[in-house]
Amino acid sequence: MDQCFANETNHRLIQQLCPTYQFQINICTFQVNNVKLFNLSLEKLENMIQLRISDVNATNKMYLCTIDGTSYHEIKTEQSLQVNFQGFIDHLVTILDSCKKNELHISLVQNSSHFVLQFYEKRSLKNLIHLFLRVQEASPQVIMHHMNVTLTNLKDEVASVTSQNNFLQNELHKRDFHIQEFQSEIVGLKNKIAENENMILHRNTEEIKRLNQEIKNVETNKEFEENRLKTLVKTYEVKVDQLTRDNFAINEKLMLESKKYETLKHELDDMKKKLNAISADNNRLKNNLNISDGKEKQQRKRIDDINQQMVEYEEKMRLANKEKSNLLAELEAEKQVCSTKKRALQIATDELAKYQETIKQHELMIEKLRKGIDWRTLVLLRMNDEKQRNLLTLATVGQLGMRKN
Repeated sequence: MDQCFANETNHRLIQQLCPTYQFQINICTFQVNNVKLFNLSLEKLENMIQLRISDVNATNKMYLCTIDGTSYHEIKTEQSLQVNFQGFIDHLVTILDSCKKNELHISLVQNSSHFVLQFYEKRSLKNLIHLFLRVQEASPQVIMHHMNVTLTNLKDEVASVTSQNNFLQNELHKRDFHIQEFQSEIVGLKNKIAENENMILHRNTEEIKRLNQEIKNVETNKEFEENRLKTLVKTYEVKVDQLTRDNFAINEKLMLESKKYETLKHELDDMKKKLNAISADNNRLKNNLNISDGKEKQQRKRIDDINQQMVEYEEKMRLANKEKSNLLAELEAEKQVCSTKKRALQIATDELAKYQETIKQHELMIEKLRKGIDWRTLVLLRMNDEKQRNLLTLATVGQLGMRKN
């Protein structure tokens, strides 16, 4: 039955009931206790199961326990089990899970003729054995088969790690390419931002200079117009004073000179016309003052608009700086992701080197086993030759004795 699980044709039909796991097994051989690490796996093929135990440090040591319906009936009778064969398989998987959790322990006891694998629970007074199975040492052919399977699996894992390594390298190259693109875009954005800043600053400076010059010109024109109007008002006031004095003089002269009444009346009419002209000039000056005030208000409104534009330009500059900070943060995040992938690639490379070293050790062990098998075969052939020679000698001696008789 052991050979069924070591057959290439049945390899695809084998079902792994419990993944291979390392257990600490207490080895009891002739009153000597020792703890070693063993790989333990549970497989199923049709109506049979096989529990395989292999030494982690010595791959040529392997113990097998193959159970079918008939052999399970003997185990059930011997250990007073209460479940059928399928229930026994489920309980065995549960026992192995308990061993993984250190709830149960395993020991391998060697008697004079066979080995017994015990699953027990540690107690203060006496350990409680839940289940024990008889195991036997595997033949070299079975060991070679499982070592070849392990080697094939390791090669598949190495191929998978290699493909993953290539994929990670391609991803790393892509990330480097994207980082270069982002860096070039950031440089371009920095140049554009600097150009926009310089252009906005130049425009604002020129506009401010122009507005300051206009304000200075308006203030100068305003002062000039105010001085001119003040001078004109003073002139008109002097004229009015003079006309008032003249009027008084005329009135005096009217009283004194009745004859010159008509002449003075005409002069008075002329003076009234002049006063009307002066009033018209005064109204025109007032209108000019109002127009100057309106222009001043428009200039102030334009200054307020320019201040509003400056506030908007500052907000645009703040948004540009924020976008620049976001781009730098994204670049830092991409660098961290690339660093993480580089570390993962280094770890995968180290794992690949470990797998390659393990493969080399397995190949050396396989070579040693092949040499041992060749040597044993040669020894057996020599022993057979010696037996045949001895038989021929005995037969010859017997024939000679019979002839003498």
